[in-house]
Amino acid sequence: ESIDEHWASTTGNFDGCENLKEVTFGEGITQICNSLFSYCGGLEEINIPSSVRIIAGDAFKGCSSLTKVTIPDNVTEIGSAAFESCTALRSFSLGSGITELHDRTFFGCTSLESAVLPEGITRIGVANFAECTALRSIYIPASLESIDEHWASTMGNFDGCKNLKEVTFGEGITQICGSLFSY
Repeated sequence: ESIDEHWASTTGNFDGCENLKEVTFGEGITQICNSLFSYCGGLEEINIPSSVRIIAGDAFKGCSSLTKVTIPDNVTEIGSAAFESCTALRSFSLGSGITELHDRTFFGCTSLESAVLPEGITRIGVANFAECTALRSIYIPASLESIDEHWASTMGNFDGCKNLKEVTFGEGITQICGSLFSY
């Protein structure tokens, strides 16, 4: 049901496999574990089946050739830094099952140009889009009732987004913290 790295491992099973170009998971896999494919610099494409429910932290961190990610509707959780520093990532599609983005999910994705958070998302953690230097627009849906100060306490969600020009909020946002767009 899940691919798990050795219990004492500090890196994932495929960590640093530079020549790995594509990953296709079989139906039935329910979780993509911590750091499983982190720093696979040649990884260009991942095919996530609808059976996956959880993408754990650092799962694809540093996959610098990954250009597009489509998360199926059945995925309910994406762990911290799951796609951090995927510097070629231009677009992503988050399924409707996502209710929360943990910290730093897309941090440092320097080619990411636009982001659309799905209806139903209720919380975003710290620095999710920080250092996404190409980011020009983002849509934040009404289901995200509050963007709270403590979520952006160490680094704002958009710090370093020097090209961000358009932010669209869904109706219903009741609070925006002062540091959200501070840098």
